[in-house]
Amino acid sequence: MRRWKRLIAVISSCVLAGITAACGPVTQVHPCGCYGMNLENTFSAAPSPANTLTAGQVARLHVVWTVPTAGMVGSPPVEAGADIYFDSWGGVVYKVLARTGAVLWRRTFPSAATTAYGAVGFAGSPAVSGRAVFVSGADTRVYALDARNGAVIWQTSVRRPGQTNFLWGGPQVWGGRVFVGVSSAVDTPTEQGREVALSARSGRRLWDVSMVHYKGGGASVVPVAAVDPGRGLVYVATGNPTPERYNTTAPGHTPPGPDLYSDSMVAFHAASGRIAWYHQTISHDRYDLDFIASVNLFPTTRGLAAGDGEKNATYYALSAHSGKPLWQAHLAPAHTYTTIVATAAYANGRLFVPTMNSPLVGAKATQPYGQLVALNASTGRALWAHPLPAVIEAAPVVMGAFVFVADDSGDVLALRASTGQLVGEWHFPGAVWGGLSAAQGMVLVPVGGSHSEVVALEVA
Repeated sequence: MRRWKRLIAVISSCVLAGITAACGPVTQVHPCGCYGMNLENTFSAAPSPANTLTAGQVARLHVVWTVPTAGMVGSPPVEAGADIYFDSWGGVVYKVLARTGAVLWRRTFPSAATTAYGAVGFAGSPAVSGRAVFVSGADTRVYALDARNGAVIWQTSVRRPGQTNFLWGGPQVWGGRVFVGVSSAVDTPTEQGREVALSARSGRRLWDVSMVHYKGGGASVVPVAAVDPGRGLVYVATGNPTPERYNTTAPGHTPPGPDLYSDSMVAFHAASGRIAWYHQTISHDRYDLDFIASVNLFPTTRGLAAGDGEKNATYYALSAHSGKPLWQAHLAPAHTYTTIVATAAYANGRLFVPTMNSPLVGAKATQPYGQLVALNASTGRALWAHPLPAVIEAAPVVMGAFVFVADDSGDVLALRASTGQLVGEWHFPGAVWGGLSAAQGMVLVPVGGSHSEVVALEVA
């Protein structure tokens, strides 16, 4: 009976969302106070009356609160109960009341010094589980905080001696474990990409798996892990081997080869860290065409898929069980240099993939722009595409029948998920790099620039 009730609830959510065609294959998602809004990283708001808006209501969304931040918020805010959590490049973790934006507490932590970006405190979203808030500092320290007051419960460094480690992505929490991807601030020879599991209770390191199984470095794990609780698998994607200029046939340089686990999607057994499968998309990457976006888990007519977009402008869908390819879609328009760095969203049989595009005049890239491309999740067929004035580095979010997307110029657009029709538009004074999220009928927007802030949009 419970299974039938859950199925009826999912079907009802499709009707509420205004989807008249088939909703697509149904699967259960696992909501969490985390990046991606659930363990599957779908960036889709859970069906509820508050999250079911009409086109008229979307057009009336307006700013109901703002929270100024110490530096930009580089990853989506997360919802847990009645509260919102986010952290900033300035090294500050915030807990605010969802309905009003009132700051309940804020805690400041050390930052990492980088030559490319200056000081960076936190680049990834928090993850909330029970009474603990988990955050990963760019300087490789992972913290468990008391959700009630922000006090430190434990802290653990995942740095390895002699390596230029840096944490871009936030933690993912499941099964009493905290999963963290290790990378570096920029491509360096001493970089060693890794995925690490810590005890959520104590911070003790449970397993630590290097992605570098070749001469050299690289294979950074920038993305936030996705989790399939049914199979007990954790999914990440990896970066290019480094440094790229050494990946040549010249004497003394890294010879051509598979560079095992670089430029790959990888599934781990959550309990042990043993690799269940991997799929490499580029066997000897010399051009920095790696994975920055996080893996999505979504249903298809051929079973659960693990999908991700790579900087070579291609979105790959693999069997989440075996890693075998299901389909791939190349999203570059003709005569255009295109790349993908933002995580896609999924809802009701559709994927929404953000791209960065620069038309080519000869071999020269010209004025860049963004584009949100909707794909059939079972086949990869393009359904529609909507351009934006600037490139997209932020994950979109789906709420009901609408998908919200933001670009580097500060524009936020609401599009009808079924057709790409523009329904609403807002502009903010800074770039939106951090990814959007939704909570209790609100759209949360992390705005960068000289006056960084988190903004909540809600119906008037």
